[in-house]
Amino acid sequence: SQRSGCALWIKAGIYPGGFSLEDGVRLHGGFGGTESTMAQRPADTQARPTVIDAGGSTSGFSYQNGVAKSDLARRARIEGLTVTNAGQSGLRAVDASPIVDNCLFVDNQGPNGGALSLTRAHAIITKSAFRQNRAQSGANGVMATGKQGTAGAAGGHGGAIYSVDSELTLSDSLFLFNAAGDGGSGGRGSDGHYTAQDYD
Repeated sequence: SQRSGCALWIKAGIYPGGFSLEDGVRLHGGFGGTESTMAQRPADTQARPTVIDAGGSTSGFSYQNGVAKSDLARRARIEGLTVTNAGQSGLRAVDASPIVDNCLFVDNQGPNGGALSLTRAHAIITKSAFRQNRAQSGANGVMATGKQGTAGAAGGHGGAIYSVDSELTLSDSLFLFNAAGDGGSGGRGSDGHYTAQDYD
């Protein structure tokens, strides 16, 4: 089980999904099992992946009723993980503030965002990749509307990311071959604050 305020180092391997994130929990993947410091872990966590396999039905992670976005130290964080085979989105966050860093979301599905479904959330996504995720209906590109204007094109529920009534900060991340039921890809959001930076 997870314990609020702790960091868990997860050895490379395949693990079943369906985890409920709690405030303050930090999950780090890509370890060999012999490290005593984070610095001893390989820089490329995908070379020795820690895979969360949701089995085609549930979410990889769910995070609900979390701390406010201003409480940065207590926001749940996942880092260095591969999330795959989710049937209800790779990560579902409702009224919560997740941080996703250096993760791969691949081959996930959901009624809204295949990889991420954000509702009244405040999410920070950095250095992550989204590949071959699918939603039941879709947007073309990465779209968000709200106080910060619009980027991309409108319509549907994002193949990779669905964000509604949320604040999403997305940087240094890659989107490849995501799709949705009506042919879209990327992400969709509405009535929120959306910030994106180029992938280098």
